[in-house]
Amino acid sequence: MNPPRRVRGFRVDALLPWQGRALSSHTADARLRLGWDARGLPLWIQVDDPTPHESGNANLWNGDCVELFPTHAASGTSTQIMLTSGRHPDFPGPRVRIQRLKADLAVHGYG
Repeated sequence: MNPPRRVRGFRVDALLPWQGRALSSHTADARLRLGWDARGLPLWIQVDDPTPHESGNANLWNGDCVELFPTHAASGTSTQIMLTSGRHPDFPGPRVRIQRLKADLAVHGYG
């Protein structure tokens, strides 16, 4: 019998908004699975929101979206990656916006 396949990764069961206050699971619930292998860094993100609202313009952060902030360890420069599900009637498909942040914004926060 072969041993079970080992997968390297993490399971995150509680995600906090950038303000740091936990939300009730009745308000919104988010889960993240993160793995890695020779091909890259796969992410699985599930968000349950009883009142979804997606931005109708390029400012994806003005509505419901997933934001990721990978940071270069040596320079401190972050990249903001915003993902939407495509629930807005004018944008029926998923949207992605990527922008580079200055090192001082990455360290001290944004917004």
